[in-house]
Amino acid sequence: MVRDALIRGLGDTEMQLDVFGDSRQDMSLEEVTKYIEAKESGMRLTSRLLEGNTTMNVAATSCYKCQGKNRIQTQPTTNEPTSKTSSCGHCGKTGHRRSRQERMNKCAAYNHTYKKCGKLHHHENVCRQMSQRH
Repeated sequence: MVRDALIRGLGDTEMQLDVFGDSRQDMSLEEVTKYIEAKESGMRLTSRLLEGNTTMNVAATSCYKCQGKNRIQTQPTTNEPTSKTSSCGHCGKTGHRRSRQERMNKCAAYNHTYKKCGKLHHHENVCRQMSQRH
């Protein structure tokens, strides 16, 4: 009787259903108390882990943003983001920018996979991975 009152007094209806739906209906008051404590402990741990994961993601994002602000700019500060005279990092040729649309139309490396290193949008003359292995 006290056991049933304890179960009905739980604030979490899911936990009430768990305790009532447990296969051992003849649990004593002590067993019910231990069961409820274990469930609540598990729920607290889960919420802490989820909160901690969110905090870690926020910290990682914040750290990434900080690194971007403190980074020294080595690119030229012209009005044009990348000049047409600079060489492409995918094919090594000049004359097209890094925008996706121009790369699709003009870059010879677009949708090309270099067989030695296996990278997509990549040509032999710009492959740094293969030159490091030699």
